[in-house]
Amino acid sequence: GIVVATGGEILITPAAPPITDLDSLPFPAHDLLPAPSFYNPFPSWGKKGNFSCIISGRGCPYECTFCDVTAQQGKQYRLRSATNVVDELEWLYQDFNVSMFSFRDPSMVCNRRRLLEICRQIGKRGLDIAWTCNSRANEVDPEMLAAMKKAGCRRIQYGIEVGNAEMLKQIKRTTRGRVAQAVSDTRRAGIMAHGYFLFGFIDETRETIEETISFALKLDLDSASFALMVPFPGTSEYKRYDREGLLLTKDWREYNIMGKPTYRHKNVSSEELTQASHRAYRRFYLRPRVIARHLRRMTSVWAFREYLYAARRVFR
Repeated sequence: GIVVATGGEILITPAAPPITDLDSLPFPAHDLLPAPSFYNPFPSWGKKGNFSCIISGRGCPYECTFCDVTAQQGKQYRLRSATNVVDELEWLYQDFNVSMFSFRDPSMVCNRRRLLEICRQIGKRGLDIAWTCNSRANEVDPEMLAAMKKAGCRRIQYGIEVGNAEMLKQIKRTTRGRVAQAVSDTRRAGIMAHGYFLFGFIDETRETIEETISFALKLDLDSASFALMVPFPGTSEYKRYDREGLLLTKDWREYNIMGKPTYRHKNVSSEELTQASHRAYRRFYLRPRVIARHLRRMTSVWAFREYLYAARRVFR
């Protein structure tokens, strides 16, 4: 698993086998980092304390056409035990005054039994924390969401990606109805729902772009993000773009969801793809209902200032 430059040549050693027992690994060395008390990505939560990210597993059992997680970490989803995960939460909570967490797993909730056990142990140990995580729309149910809410979950980020029914089936193996139900159940449980959307899949058209924007507006989301699809090496989208000779560069430093398209699209120009995300942001966030919802959550002057800063960016 090592790439070495030696004697003017590049030597690549065989891949190391994946570590299956993640509980055998030590916790990240948080004590070597400066105390992150200045960093609060969720000012509207009204929570005092520090913030930290946490990863509870590696790999992913799904194979989304655009996602490079399986290319990097494999399709086998290797999980830390619920006890091991909550041990790290408790350590950070007690020793570093961390009260806000972001689970960075591609999908924190795909093992239902483990998730419910994590929620149970958070409550049993009396951890007064708030957290957010990623999920797929086809994974959550009302019982799970109620347990997550009770354990401190404040927001779930759903990888929705597109609004066209056929593309949604192909890319995410789900339906528009299932997505809408997941968002509705999440809001009903008292948890904020965020939607991730992407423009630029190889079958994208001007019509499907509008379908995605319309679908985002129709869903009862608290927030949303819109970006360019990047065909990262190792993904199905990369292989399709490469096979059809549409890649503009193979310099991976250019592969950035906030940058310019690294491919020539068959149906939509690069400028149209870039403008699609700008247009989506304005249409989503400049609705009175969304503005009012966010203003109601302002719990401090700091939170209001951050909101105004974000609003200025949307107007620009």
